Amino acid sequence: MTATKGWVYNPAFDVMSAEYVKAIITEQGATDSVSETRI
Repeated sequence: MTATKGWVYNPAFDVMSAEYVKAIITEQGATDSVSETRI
């Protein structure tokens, strides 16, 4: 996932990355409160 930082910076893509990371964390069993703070 760190490889994405090598791409041209794009605020929209950065948000997508955050959402993707949040989805991965959620699937790993993280509490809903953690993902809700990012919405």
